[in-house]
Amino acid sequence: MSPVVTARRRSFDGLRVHGWSDGSVTGAMGYALPGVPLSKRPGVARLFLGNVELFDADELGALHEAAKWGANRGATMGDVRERAAARLRPRLTPQWRVTRTDARGRATERVWELPRLLLGLGHVVVFDRPTAAARYSVWHREQRHHPVAGTAEVLVSSGLAFRSLDELQRHLSTLREGCEVAA
Repeated sequence: MSPVVTARRRSFDGLRVHGWSDGSVTGAMGYALPGVPLSKRPGVARLFLGNVELFDADELGALHEAAKWGANRGATMGDVRERAAARLRPRLTPQWRVTRTDARGRATERVWELPRLLLGLGHVVVFDRPTAAARYSVWHREQRHHPVAGTAEVLVSSGLAFRSLDELQRHLSTLREGCEVAA
């Protein structure tokens, strides 16, 4: 007997996903999904299809890997979701821009603007002043209205300063669980 479609789902960004009676998972018309190998494992398909609506098309490979892991261990849907999210969690790597130098050309102030949507906090800016006791200070970029000048972007200090990048990393990880900062 030929396999038939038993489940129809869509990824978070709208990609059509079909589950088949033989345990395979494909896109519409039976084509392979990006990053997802064609396999006939009903346990993997169940865990995959149960979570597919929460992931974009480019994240389905990580979800499938997590579903395979979960099927081998008897994991729950939540376990699979956590594992896939952990694989997709971005790392924050500082990308410094020098804003001040001394007379010899050495950096005395650097700025790192964190990705706006990554932490869900708006624009976060980190200043690095190598000569200061508390080297790293955290600021937020905000839109403020001035009666004469109109709307302008301003930096507002959070009042937080850290002596090391490790301390800053620990602080950022409390803002959004699982956020990692590369040294």
